[in-house]
Amino acid sequence: MERETIIKQLDALYASGDPRDLEAFLLTQLDLADQSGEWQLGITLSNELIGLYRELGKYAEALRYFQNTCHLFAEKGMEGTVPHATTLMNGANIYRTAGKPDQAAALYLEALCVLEKKLPEKDYRIASLHNNLSLVYLDQGKQQEALPHLLRALSILEALPGTTCEQASTHTNLASLYCHVGQIRQAEEHLKRGKELFEAAGGRDPHFASLLSVRADVCCARKDYDSAAVYLGQALAVMESFFGKNRSYAIMSQNLALVLDKNGHPDEASALRQEAESIFTKLQADIEKGGNL
Repeated sequence: MERETIIKQLDALYASGDPRDLEAFLLTQLDLADQSGEWQLGITLSNELIGLYRELGKYAEALRYFQNTCHLFAEKGMEGTVPHATTLMNGANIYRTAGKPDQAAALYLEALCVLEKKLPEKDYRIASLHNNLSLVYLDQGKQQEALPHLLRALSILEALPGTTCEQASTHTNLASLYCHVGQIRQAEEHLKRGKELFEAAGGRDPHFASLLSVRADVCCARKDYDSAAVYLGQALAVMESFFGKNRSYAIMSQNLALVLDKNGHPDEASALRQEAESIFTKLQADIEKGGNL
């Protein structure tokens, strides 16, 4: 199957939101690419699998494909290339999502060093890297370090066509940053712009869950816990519809439990905490299965 046809089918499967169909398609096409010696196509498909397994919380599988792909780059003498940097970014995403920010930051910075040498200044992939690096700093509570990366990402994306959802996600990240430093008005401005962009792109995107979650944070800052509970419930539904009950789902469940405690619903809060703990236990087992994650 030609690369263009595969990409079109991938886009359709992503839009459908069924990770099982997507996984089956990627594994089949990767096997065919291996059989026919199309190793460059195999790298593309492996990167897609890395991302899928990361979102599903299957960190051992994600790490395995990441390591295999890195070995292939070394074997082909392609380390330090743009495709290699893309894979490094995907590897960093594994570590960030698995709660390993130091390892994630090291890989992001290694990738950034490559891309800044190889690509034009305003390239989509550089914007994506700045966005992801900002998330590591936000996870670590380093808002001041995150801010320049977010602003850089947004300035690049706004100059590029076809980046509506990416701009929306960047506005969401900026809203999260401003909310956590107590600048609620600025957070609400970025949430409004992010929502407008998501809607302009069609409204169905897994990152919309993050916008809803940040909206809940803003409501909590205003002590509007009823609205916060509604937004978090919506965020959980969006996240589950795309990726099932992954780590992000568990974190949102814990946040909703805190809100429900404030709303006087301790039993519902307790049930959510138990579910979140069960998800974390399963994910931790998968991390341990991955060995040196």
